[in-house]
Amino acid sequence: MRVSRGNGVKKVPMSERVPTIDSALKYADFFLKVLSCIAILGGGFWTWYLFDQGGGSDWMINLDMQTEVLPYDDNFRLLVVHVHSKNPRIVSFDFGPKDGAYDLTFRKLDALKVNQVGNEDSGELLKKVNLMPNDGILWSPYAEFDDMRTLLVPKGITVVVNAALHVNHENDKASGDYVAASKVVSIQ
Repeated sequence: MRVSRGNGVKKVPMSERVPTIDSALKYADFFLKVLSCIAILGGGFWTWYLFDQGGGSDWMINLDMQTEVLPYDDNFRLLVVHVHSKNPRIVSFDFGPKDGAYDLTFRKLDALKVNQVGNEDSGELLKKVNLMPNDGILWSPYAEFDDMRTLLVPKGITVVVNAALHVNHENDKASGDYVAASKVVSIQ
C-alpha cells in the first residue's frame, strides 16, 4: 500500500475500491438521460415519418357496397344499396359540399357484344343520388358510416351501381382525388 506524504490522502489501488451508492446513482442518472434522449429522437423520427413520409395527415376513405334485390310486384323490383364508408386513419377527415362530391349513380347496363368490355360510366342513367349531407360529413378516426338508398327498377335489366367520393371536385369534373365502389346487379 502506498501512502502519499504531501496532502495526507491515502491512495487505494483499483482492485480494492468498493462502489458506493453515490457512484451507482451517478451512472444510473447518466444512463437514463441517454435513454431519454434516444426516446425523444425516436419519437420525433416516428412523428416525422408518420405525418410527412407516411401521409398520416392525408385523407383515406374506404368505400364498400352491398346490394339486395327485393320483390315489389310482377314487373318491378326494389334495389336496396348500402354504401359503407370507413376512415382507417388516425386523423379526422372533415368533408363538406365545398370540398367535393359524394354520389351514388344507377345506370342501366347496355347490351354488350362478345369480348366487349363494359364501363361503369356508360349506359342509361337511371338515377343519381347525392349522399352528401348539407352540413357535410366528419369521419373521425376509425369511424364507419352506412348510407342506404333504394330504387324501384323494372324487372329483367342489369344495373351498374357506383358510389364515388370526389375530393376537390370542380365544375362536375373530377380534378382531385377520387375513390369509388361499384357493383353490377341483375334484376330478376
